[in-house]
Formats: sequence, C-alpha cells, structure tokens
Amino acid sequence: MPVSLAVALSLQGLKALGVPEGSLATFPPKFQQGMAARAAELGDVGENAPERWEKPLGTQDVHLVVVGLMSDNASLEAAFSYARDASRDLSGVVPIWQQHVQATADLRNIFGFADGIGHPAIEGSGIPGTNPYELPLKAGEFVLGYESETHNIVPMPQPEVRGRNGTYAVFRKLHMRVAAFRQYLSQIAKDSAEEEEWLAAQIVGRWHSGALLALAPDKDDPELGADPKRNNAFMFGDNPRGLKCLTGAHVRRAKPPAIRSSSA
Repeated sequence: MPVSLAVALSLQGLKALGVPEGSLATFPPKFQQGMAARAAELGDVGENAPERWEKPLGTQDVHLVVVGLMSDNASLEAAFSYARDASRDLSGVVPIWQQHVQATADLRNIFGFADGIGHPAIEGSGIPGTNPYELPLKAGEFVLGYESETHNIVPMPQPEVRGRNGTYAVFRKLHMRVAAFRQYLSQIAKDSAEEEEWLAAQIVGRWHSGALLALAPDKDDPELGADPKRNNAFMFGDNPRGLKCLTGAHVRRAKPPAIRSSSA
C-alpha cells in the first residue's frame, strides 16, 4: 500500500543549504519569523509561551521535517527506515526529534467524537470532496503557482523554482485537556448525562457519532453519522442564525461561509 511522505524545510534549513539571503528575503515575513517569534500575535503567551514548548519545537535547530502517513504501522516504519538509512549518508543531518501519532480503530478523536469526516475537493486534483454541495477549491489556496479563490496568484519566493508547486505548512503540537472539557460539561449540565451530550454537540457541531447538528439538531443519529454519503452533505444557508448548529461551533469555524459553494 502507498505511503504518503512530505518533506518540509524551515528558514534555518534553507540557510543551511546555502540559499542566498536575497532569495530568503522574498519568502513571506511570517515564514521568516517563525511561530516562536510571533507568539504574542498567535496568543501563545503565559503557560503557552515558546519557552514552555517541547524542544526542539520553536527553536532554530529544526531544519528539515519529514512527515509520513500510512494505514498500518509496519508499512510506515519500513518507509521511515529508508529515510533514516539515506540520512546516514548525508553529513550534517542528525535526527533530533520524532513524534508518532495514530488514529484509534474507530476513528474517534481524543474527545470521543467521530473524526476525519470531511475534506474539500481541490480543483485539478481529481479527488472528490466529501460535500456534494461544495464546488472544488482553487488549487492556489494550497499550492503555489496557481490561481486562488480571489483569482490571484499568491506571490512566490524568488526565483520561482523555489516556490512553484510547493506550499507552506504549520506544525503545532497541542495539549488537549480532555478532563477539563468533561468537567466543564458536567458543571454546566448539572450532572445530567443527556444534557452533557447535547452541550458537547453544540460546542463541536456534531454528535459523538459524527452526525451533524445541521442535519440532526435534536438528537444523535448514528446511522447518519456512519454514512459517508450523508454525514457531510450540508450547507448553512438554511441556518444563518445558528438555531440548529451554533454559529460558534467548531464545525462552523472550520467551514467558514467564504468557501465558494451553493447555498442549497
């Protein structure tokens, strides 16, 4: 089975490869600065400040990142063993950090909700999206060198060969406070299991099964949640005031109305 491998370079990595300063200056300021330098703007202050991040994240020691995705651990480990063997022949390349993550067998996230349900279609990819009502997004929203949703081409690093067909990625490691979330639900719902379930669904925008509040506003519908042809087939055109799914729910924040699509 195929393994998806992606390789990313930080600004420090580009410097280590000898990319001229004039070319580095054409990269976006946010990329040049990095997240640690922009912590205040991103809200990473106090207990979330960079000095409390897991090292080497947020430091200038990270030059190269390799990310792999596979449906089974054995195939993924085989792919990474090739990458490790190749790195041994490269002087100056030293592995300094590794993070293994794995989805549960039932594809539930750490809060117990069905996850990984929706993804958009990208124009030209040939891969359909999960929402039949949404038009494909312009490739330029993700890949440099192509038209974006605003019909513009995002400026690329110079010379263009350093940017075309590339993209920018953000890596963040977050601490999910599951116990605090459950305690909050319990306090607000006054120890009513049914009300806790409803309140959690209002925050997320889906029931634990994956069923959408936009389609099942009153109670969970496990059959709907398990149906890949229906569990993401929705828009918010008939629910602008958030009476079915709150306007502040996670699913609405992750699916803003600016996406080009019909309102059906």
